[in-house]
Amino acid sequence: MNVSDIASTASSMSMAQTQDAVGVTVLKKSMDIDKASAQAMIQSVSAPSGSGTYPLANLGQTINTTA
Repeated sequence: MNVSDIASTASSMSMAQTQDAVGVTVLKKSMDIDKASAQAMIQSVSAPSGSGTYPLANLGQTINTTA
């Protein structure tokens, strides 16, 4: 193995490590964006209250047993 092969291998390994680090960083950022989107979606949904303010608040509360 000559010197140029060693330098080429070291350069390739360094590039691979850099690409892996960038990939992990992008993945973490994507997961943070997904987390924020999910939290916003959950907060945007209002839970039905029992007071009747929600149009279908009593839907599914009783079962008709006489058919």
